[in-house]
Amino acid sequence: MKWTTQELAARAGITSRILCRYDSVGLLAPSRVGANGYRSYDPGAAARLQRILLMRRLGTGLPAIVEILADEVDTCDGFRAWTPAGQAPDSDARPD
Repeated sequence: MKWTTQELAARAGITSRILCRYDSVGLLAPSRVGANGYRSYDPGAAARLQRILLMRRLGTGLPAIVEILADEVDTCDGFRAWTPAGQAPDSDARPD
């Protein structure tokens, strides 16, 4: 699924200008820019936008968010950070 700038902005409750701003500071590039200049966003970009908006709601500034997300390779980085190499956690396990 792909969304236009207007569609993604409406779904996220923000303006299209905010999406353009996030692109200009390197936070959220469009997944594709068509020959007509229209930007589209895929589910990965939408998930990244959710993380950005959560950090903004928590009071994190744009420069700090850029730094936090700079090393992110994909959305599973946090999962890999606490999971032993090559192992998935037991889905029935409860924390002690």
